[in-house]
Amino acid sequence: MKIKIFLLLVLIISAPAYAGEPKSFDAAMTELAGDLAKLHAEIQSAYQTEIMAMGGPDVIGIYRPRFVNVTADKGTVYTGADAKAAILQTVQKGQKFKIIDKVTDWYAIAFDQPVHGMETGWVKAAQVVPQNYFPVSTVPPDKSFTDRMYEKIVASVKVFRDIYETNPYVRVKGFSVDISVPPSVSISFEFK
Repeated sequence: MKIKIFLLLVLIISAPAYAGEPKSFDAAMTELAGDLAKLHAEIQSAYQTEIMAMGGPDVIGIYRPRFVNVTADKGTVYTGADAKAAILQTVQKGQKFKIIDKVTDWYAIAFDQPVHGMETGWVKAAQVVPQNYFPVSTVPPDKSFTDRMYEKIVASVKVFRDIYETNPYVRVKGFSVDISVPPSVSISFEFK
């Protein structure tokens, strides 16, 4: 009889505490959703700020070409700056594209019309010739557009990660940054 009364008392005392836990979890998840929305807004704002600092969406940057012409008989446009990335389309010699950025021996280009739902792609520098250089300033930038974006995004995600380090329900397990156009972040969560 004592055991049944003890178990009943434990259940009565712990039930309200347990019942209150989902509300705290729900509040934590609502807060997480709000913080993710803020992080997304920060990334978009950083991207727009960098584009405007370069002179607006039509200006590619300081001492950079604005366009590339395809010189290969058949050029290949990829989804990323990697020959192992998915192929978006094959382009013909003489086609012209706006340049968004250049990373090592790859150009990020913009399409006039979306291709398979994508507005941008990557082409090997060996398949194109840059043209129409557009000097905006006499001082070259210390870092590329991609480097600046990467640094801003990583800084924002690190702050986000630090906020959830002590959260009783969820923590950021890891993240990756994709500096495509527009940039994006993938975050892995661990629920405690």
